[in-house]
Amino acid sequence: SGSHDERFLREQEKMMAARERMQESLNEAARLRREKEEAKEKQLRDKKIQEWDNLQSGRGYHSKMHKKESDSGTFPTENQGLSKKSSGGNVYRREYNPLMGGTESSSWSPGSRRSAG
Repeated sequence: SGSHDERFLREQEKMMAARERMQESLNEAARLRREKEEAKEKQLRDKKIQEWDNLQSGRGYHSKMHKKESDSGTFPTENQGLSKKSSGGNVYRREYNPLMGGTESSSWSPGSRRSAG
């Protein structure tokens, strides 16, 4: 009976040690997640401050050009805009209206409501 009690105590100690290790890893993961969330919140605050400063200085609330301003340094000219439109592969037909159906003669219609039996 004595060896049984000792074995039981050793198993309990092992379980407690394993629980402590698991709790430590969970605490570490929670700390990292909290730090990441705080960094994200700080970045968002900094962005809002920058947008407010831009608005106050007359540059607009959001940057219209985003990162492209640094590439060219100027706004796109009319010719640049036209060449971009003509070279694009995603050109829509003006007469096409997705709400009115396509220009093809075939179209979907619901099946008959009559019972088959």
